Amino acid sequence: MQRKRILMLGVLTGCASAPSVVDGFVVDPTCGRAAPLGLTIGQPAADGSFQVIDEDAPPQRVFGPQGGQHLLLDLVLADPSDEASATLVVLQAARCAQEEPAACETDVLGRVEVITRPGDAQHQPLADGTLRLGSYFLVLRDWPEEEPRSVTASVQDACGRSAATSIWVAPQAQQDTR
Repeated sequence: MQRKRILMLGVLTGCASAPSVVDGFVVDPTCGRAAPLGLTIGQPAADGSFQVIDEDAPPQRVFGPQGGQHLLLDLVLADPSDEASATLVVLQAARCAQEEPAACETDVLGRVEVITRPGDAQHQPLADGTLRLGSYFLVLRDWPEEEPRSVTASVQDACGRSAATSIWVAPQAQQDTR
């Protein structure tokens, strides 16, 4: 089940003008933060810590009791805007025709869009100044073992800055949790 939350924020304290609202997400045009965002995609480890996923450590697929399947994903955002701002998160899994990002855009296997904000369980500032976002259920309609796939994460913060990263999942590099 995909879960969407829409957040409408009012005028931010100290802003010279009202933030703009696009699809329920507030971007503050007066935000002075210009440093690029860093984004790492991972999954929660058994002990709850963040475990990076990449081509050498692909995502683990989880099966539900009724036969459904999903990926449980976490993100770590470097140089986030202050803790009082929201973050728009988009996660997508896709079947790839070839090993190129553009080849993975047309056959979407699962997609979720979520807005997180401080106070949400999914919005966790860490001691090192990064922000952990997760855990997100990316429900899959399919996950073809014989074909290459990708998992893509993109975020946008309240300053309008964005970051994206993709993980290529080769057919032979799969792990399942049943």
